[in-house]
Amino acid sequence: MCSSTANSYGLVVNSFEELEPVFLDYWNRENKPRAWCIGPLCLIDQPEPLADHEETTWIRWLDQKLEGVSVLYVAFGSQAEISAQQLEEIGMGLEKSETHFLWVVKKKESQG
Repeated sequence: MCSSTANSYGLVVNSFEELEPVFLDYWNRENKPRAWCIGPLCLIDQPEPLADHEETTWIRWLDQKLEGVSVLYVAFGSQAEISAQQLEEIGMGLEKSETHFLWVVKKKESQG
């Protein structure tokens, strides 16, 4: 992917300049290819909301944490394609970090 990116004319990024002006200026000054923000782009087909019992499980877990104790939020967005091996490695790293974390993983759509 790195060689493909380096040889590309540009990157199209799902973000907007007002959100990340410093990084975008740095990227376009110091790196190739140039990046263009075209977002935010939203998915048309929004997922169904979670059932009440599912939602309250993680809220209760967060509420049990002591005030002042950090909780790391980990999510890669709805468009990232992450392999099972990558997920396993990330999970092991999170566990070894011994920090509290809330990890959101996109449910794989059934093919069929």
